[in-house]
Amino acid sequence: MTPLKIGACLKTSEIAHHRDWLFDAARDIEVQDFMTDAALSTEFEDRIAAAKAGLEGHTGRLGIHGPYEGLDIDNKDAELRPIITARFLKALEAADRIGARQMVLHSPYTAWYQNNIFSFPNYAKTKRARIHEVLDPVVRKAEGLGVTLVIENIQDARPETRRAMVDGFGSDAIALSIDTGFVAQRLVEGFIS
Repeated sequence: MTPLKIGACLKTSEIAHHRDWLFDAARDIEVQDFMTDAALSTEFEDRIAAAKAGLEGHTGRLGIHGPYEGLDIDNKDAELRPIITARFLKALEAADRIGARQMVLHSPYTAWYQNNIFSFPNYAKTKRARIHEVLDPVVRKAEGLGVTLVIENIQDARPETRRAMVDGFGSDAIALSIDTGFVAQRLVEGFIS
């Protein structure tokens, strides 16, 4: 069995501190610079330039963590869903421009969902519909760019629910991750060497 090679999740500004360790072994890197609204708007070009400079010479696999604060994939507010889609599309642009082939997004399935699934008529079905409304354009764009959206099990109570959501897109551009809880260790489907 080939041993696993540990990678790192970090900001571009932190790469220099670990450069030899990361670059000499071509370790996987998940860039954490594109998660905020400022990173995807007013600071966008500066962050792209910084990421490209910090990653110059890196030959390992590269991903980014997409935005998540206030950006629920299944947001119930119909006016906010297009904004969330736009943020994810902008993050995909960032991934593509720096050469990342994966973008991590948080799963919309939480313990609250699991504990209340039978409390409301058609709760699971309406949640899935909102998820598809937000993510369908993002999945299509990811397919065109050759980027895989990786749904992280950040709060999932039952992994089969997240698996069914991913399978429901019928696309290789969306997959699952396994988050071990260690910041420095990201074991993602297809992100293991």
